[in-house]
Amino acid sequence: ILMIAFFCSGLISIGYELIWMRSIVFVLGGPTYVFAAVLTIYLSGNVLGAWIGSILSKRLKYPAVAFGISLTCLGILGIFYINWLDVWQSKILSAFVSVTIDFWESPMIRALFFPIFNSFFLFFIPAIAMGIGFPFALQAWSNYRHKVGQTTGVVYGVNTIGAVLGGLLVGFLFIPLLGVQRSVMVLGLTGLWLGIIMILIFATEVRIKWRIS
Repeated sequence: ILMIAFFCSGLISIGYELIWMRSIVFVLGGPTYVFAAVLTIYLSGNVLGAWIGSILSKRLKYPAVAFGISLTCLGILGIFYINWLDVWQSKILSAFVSVTIDFWESPMIRALFFPIFNSFFLFFIPAIAMGIGFPFALQAWSNYRHKVGQTTGVVYGVNTIGAVLGGLLVGFLFIPLLGVQRSVMVLGLTGLWLGIIMILIFATEVRIKWRIS
C-alpha cells in the first residue's frame, strides 16, 4: 500500500501541475509566462511543504497515517479546484483588480506578475500539501526497512515513475478525452480514496499494537 501511495502521489502531483497550467493559460494568455509562474509556485510550495513535513515527521509515531491524511487533503483540494477557480476568477480576482487597476496598467508588469499572482492564490496550498507528504512517506517506509539510503532511493524512484506516467496519462489521455474538469476530479478522487484506505489500514495497525502492548 505504501508503494502504491508513493506511485500515485507522484502521478497526482504532476497531473495537477499540467491541469493547473491548462486551466489558466487561456485566461491569462502568454503560455511561456504561465508555465514559468505555475512551475515557480509548484516548486516553491513543494520546498516549503517538504520543510514543514520534515519537522512534523520527527515528532510523529505513525507517519504512514500522516501520509494518508496528506493524500486525502491533496485529493480534496483537487476535487474542489474547479469551484475555487470559478470563485477566484469571477469574484475575488475581478474585485482585487478593480481596486488596484493602476498597478496593472503596465503591459510588462501585467505579463510578468499577473500569472505569478494568480498561481500563488490558486496553487500554492496544494503544492505545500504535495511537499508535506514526501517526508511522511520517507519516514513511513524507513519504519519498515530501516535503511536510510535505500529508503530514500525507493521512495524517490517510485514517486518519480509515477510522476513520469502522470505526465503522459494526464497530458495525452485524460485531458484530451475527459477535459480539465473531469481529469482533476479523477485525480482528486484517486488521492482521496487512497488516503482514506491508508488511514484505515495503518490506524487499524496502530490499534492492534496498542491492544497487544
